[in-house]
Formats: sequence, C-alpha cells, structure tokens
Amino acid sequence: MAKKAYVGIDLAKGSSVVAVVDENGEDITRPFSIKNSVAGTGKILSKLSGYKKENILCGMEASSNYWENMLSYFKQRDIPCLLINPFQVKKYREAIGKRIKTDKVDAEAIA
Repeated sequence: MAKKAYVGIDLAKGSSVVAVVDENGEDITRPFSIKNSVAGTGKILSKLSGYKKENILCGMEASSNYWENMLSYFKQRDIPCLLINPFQVKKYREAIGKRIKTDKVDAEAIA
C-alpha cells in the first residue's frame, strides 16, 4: 500500500504553520513554521520527498487572500489541494476537543 501524507496549512500574513499526518492521523513531522515565500513553501515538499505527488493532499483555509499563492504553488507542481472553509475548521477543532485556538492546533485540524 502506498504511503499517504495529509498536509494542513494554517495560513497567516508573514508565515504559516504546517502539520503533516499519515492516513491514521499520526504525525509524519512535527508541526513547523514556514515563511510565505517560494523557499518556505518548498520546505514543505522537501519534508515530503519520500512521497509520490499523488499520495500527498494539502489542505488550507480559504481565508483572506493568503491561500492564493500557496494554492498556485502546489497546483503548478500537480499536488492535489483542498480549500477549506474556516468555519468548518473551527467546528472540527471543537469536535475533537481542542477548544483553544493556536496555529499548530488549526494546522493539525486541517491535516
């Protein structure tokens, strides 16, 4: 069976927090911060170098306009992406018992 990686990106103005989990919800990497730049986004793919593109799925909140460049970067590299409503992320985070909102918790909820 092919390994799958689910990437959750909590986008913000200058930097974003990334969480990566497997199909069981176990951390592949500890959540990490990236700068919102080509180099920062490339850091995500470098951590996933052992995965085929078709086995990676990136999710991010469709908030403000921060998602546009990130989504474009992944689409240009044929990495599947989902845009998620911030309200859905909040409700899911609450449903799994995470009442406190942090960038790391949101990135994990997105993943």
